[in-house]
This record gives sequence, C-alpha cells and structure tokens, in this order.
Amino acid sequence: EPGTFDKNLLRSDLVARLNLFAGGRMVSETSAAGKLSTAEKKKFIRTRDELAYTIKSVYFSILGQQKLLDSLDFSRRAIENNRKRIAQLVEVQKAAKVDLLRTEVRLSDLNQNIIKEENTLAIQRRLLFSLMGYDAPPENVRLEDKASLPAEESLDIGLLIEAALKNRPDYQAAKDRLEAQALRVDVAKAGHLPSINLIGSYGIRNAPSPSDVGTYPITKEKTKSTEDVGYVGMVLSVPLFEGGRVSAKVREETALLAAAQNRLRKLELQIRQETEASALEVMSNISRFKATLKSIEQAKESLRIESLKYELGKGHITDLLDAQAALLQAEASNCRACIDYHISAAKLKLATGGNL
Repeated sequence: EPGTFDKNLLRSDLVARLNLFAGGRMVSETSAAGKLSTAEKKKFIRTRDELAYTIKSVYFSILGQQKLLDSLDFSRRAIENNRKRIAQLVEVQKAAKVDLLRTEVRLSDLNQNIIKEENTLAIQRRLLFSLMGYDAPPENVRLEDKASLPAEESLDIGLLIEAALKNRPDYQAAKDRLEAQALRVDVAKAGHLPSINLIGSYGIRNAPSPSDVGTYPITKEKTKSTEDVGYVGMVLSVPLFEGGRVSAKVREETALLAAAQNRLRKLELQIRQETEASALEVMSNISRFKATLKSIEQAKESLRIESLKYELGKGHITDLLDAQAALLQAEASNCRACIDYHISAAKLKLATGGNL
C-alpha cells in the first residue's frame, strides 16, 4: 500500500477469486446440474412418446369408426332392399302389412344410429387434427386405412419388462434425478469441510488532496497521490460454528434422497404393471378378433337361411331382421377387436419404451 493518506480516499479494484478446494462441493453441484438437465431431456422424450401414442390411438379409433359406419350403411341398404321387397309382397297380399311396419321401424332405428356414429366420427377427427396442431380438420376427410389384421404373437412378459426398465425415458430420468439428489447430499456434507481460495486484486487508489505523503522503502521516492495497488494470496476458511445450519441441510437433502428412492421404486412397479397389462391386452384382443371371424361366418349363414325361409313364406320378418342385426353386431365386434388390438399394441410399445 502506498503511504499516501487523506481524509477522502478513492479506490477502484478488480478482484479475482479461484477456488482451490471446497470439499468437492462445486464438482458435485456441477454433476447434479448435469444429471437434472439430462433428466429433463428424457422427460421431454417421454412426453413426446405419450403424445404420439394419443395420436395413434385416436387415429385407429377413427379407422374403426369409419369401418363401423361402412357396416351400418351396408345394413341400411340391405334393410331398404328388404323393405322394397316386402312392400311388393304386401301389394300382392303375400305378406302382412305389419312386416312392412316392423322393417320401417328397424330402418328408422338404424338411421338414428348412423347419425350418432357420424357425430362421434366428427368429434374424433377434430380431436386428431387438434393433437396434430391444426385449427380444424378439412371437410369430408377420410383417413387411409393401413391397419394390418391382427396376427398371432408370442410375448415374453419377462423380457418385455426388462426392455421397459432399460428403454423407458421416464424411468431413466427418475434414475438421473436420484443420482442428482445423492450428489446434493454430498454438497450439503461439504459444508462441514474447510475451503481454500486463491484471491488476487489489482486497482487504483487516489488521494485528491493528500495531507501526508510517505516514501518508498528502497528508492526513498515520495509516493504519488494516485498509485496502482494490488495483492495476491491464499485464504483458508474453516467453518467452526454454523448454528446447526449445515447439519439441518444434510438431513433435508437425505430425506429428499429417500423420497426420490421411493418414487423410483414406485415407478418401477408401475412400469411392471403397465407392461404386463398391455401384453395381456394384446393377446386378449388377438383372441377376440379370431373369435369374431367365426361369429361373422355364422351370422352370414343365419341371414342367408332366414332370407330363404322368408322368401318361401316359412319364416317371420322378425327372424330376418334379427339375423341382419346379428350380422351387424358381429361385424362391429370384429372391427372393435381389430382396432383395440392396434391401440393395445401401441400401448405396449409406450409401456416398454419402444419406437412409436
């Protein structure tokens, strides 16, 4: 320090501080921040996969709705043809008028059902395009049906669970958060340890109207009213008493670590349950689809028999209408089983962390 003194001293300094030892606190903080950043990226990937699954499920629901409307339209045309044929039979007094009335009632119910399903399809289309970021769906749009028919699959639930725990981004993110919290415990514990810092300073000190001017030790020259000053040195800081603050922080971070471990365990159990349920659902829908194929064959044969019986005057119109309704129900069940299979397959990929 130059020996220049005054009642008013002006000083400007540039101070640099370099940490040499902090008990690993800074390294742990950096590593924890990196783990949390990675966890957030994986969380984003999981959110993206969930959105893709939602879009896919709505897409397949629309395909199923389109097929259902096709079946309803086919049934409507068939009933209209029957109504025309019965009307001709009524004119020649070979059928009762009540048969015509029953057919018209069934046709009216079918038309109401078609209107209801068309409204459902319109809502599903709007939802799909909203999920895709569009303001409104184009008019009269029809999605291309590229859904394959369900095929027999052999699923190993154990391998699927193992793949899910390895690939699911949300599980990996939870593990990263657990590791980050363990590092934060180390950060809290480092508060008990001393720290060493290298500190340097360089600046200017000015005495506007010095009242006392000293001399330099060696050259014996008088000091000036403005001199550059600086220092460099090492500082050792030892925490002797913190009032329990550090210990309380360690207990807090340790409790948060235990909570993170419990969340990870809960997520693991949830992944196991979701994977197993999705795999069983896929196999169940395959069995349903195969069963509905036989139901359609039986319904078609029953409708053929009842049509011949009615034409020959040995059947009742109620039996014919019930046979047509049974065929429509079998086709609808087949359609739902096919769509449910594709949705459950997408759900299984989501549960196992597969590519959607």
